[in-house]
Amino acid sequence: MATLLKTTFYCICIAVGIMAVFLSILAPEIETYYQNKIRLAQTQAEIAAIKERLFEFNQFISRASKDQDVINILYESQLGLNPENTEEIMFPAVDIAKKAAAQQALAKIMELPESNMPEVPEIIHRLNRKDVRNVLILAGAALILTAYIFVIGIVPSSQKMKNEEKKEI
Repeated sequence: MATLLKTTFYCICIAVGIMAVFLSILAPEIETYYQNKIRLAQTQAEIAAIKERLFEFNQFISRASKDQDVINILYESQLGLNPENTEEIMFPAVDIAKKAAAQQALAKIMELPESNMPEVPEIIHRLNRKDVRNVLILAGAALILTAYIFVIGIVPSSQKMKNEEKKEI
């Protein structure tokens, strides 16, 4: 029973001690991992937004290539090639159904997606502080040392000599 207790205590102390030492050593790497994960998610969101805008732009180009009126309106409004129709271009007659559809489309575009960005856990920020890392290393080393001392045991040197003499006889 005592051997089982010693073995269990030894395994627990060694495991926790090694974990504490490794955690203190790897804390900056773990924080870098989470920061890279956040950057990746942000970049993917930006790429998705760029792809969406590119799709809309390509649709506009295809519509403009099919409908010459779109190009004429752009020429007139942006370059001022036909000044007599400026009033109609600047303030066109609005159809109520088209206005409602445009407002719905604009609301859909302006909706902000929910923030699913990963965040660095607060415990990682705390573990990355220098004083906490030093305490973790010392605590882990103390646990490992305690485990070895508990299993091996501290035998006074006079008792060791007596045990060695008994073995010789």
